Amino acid sequence: MNAVKEVVIDEIDQNTGLYTATLVLEEDGFRLKLKMIPSHAVYLALIAGKPIYVLEKLVHESYSEEEY
Repeated sequence: MNAVKEVVIDEIDQNTGLYTATLVLEEDGFRLKLKMIPSHAVYLALIAGKPIYVLEKLVHESYSEEEY
């Protein structure tokens, strides 16, 4: 779990309303970004004790969709 660096919830599919997360792994100078289901990526970050971020634009989009 040392390779896990962070998780970023960074996309939403406008057609399906589903979010995507990027899991960032890094070891021996090699960096890998994997697209994942957010719940899976968040779980890995939690058990590794690593930070979880959400892009600000997604937060603003969710507020604007909820306001009538």
